[in-house]
Amino acid sequence: MLLLPTFPAKGYLGFGLGDLFVAALLTVKNWEKFGGRAGLITSAYIALFIGLMVPMVEKAGALPATLFISAGWIASYLHIRVRRWS
Repeated sequence: MLLLPTFPAKGYLGFGLGDLFVAALLTVKNWEKFGGRAGLITSAYIALFIGLMVPMVEKAGALPATLFISAGWIASYLHIRVRRWS
């Protein structure tokens, strides 16, 4: 478990190592399939959704990080596909 401090200091946000592994795996796979820029876009979207997760976790108590990592990957995948389609 990786514990990250929250801001303002109200405690910690815990990530399982599996969640970090999934985020890295999705980023690398998008990098291989669509190129380097797509990997960076994927990382940015996953980081954005993890950042959005912090206020929700404070109110709800606990939420699975995999949900937000998957949402970030889906958003980045749609972004990449729309950019290539147009």
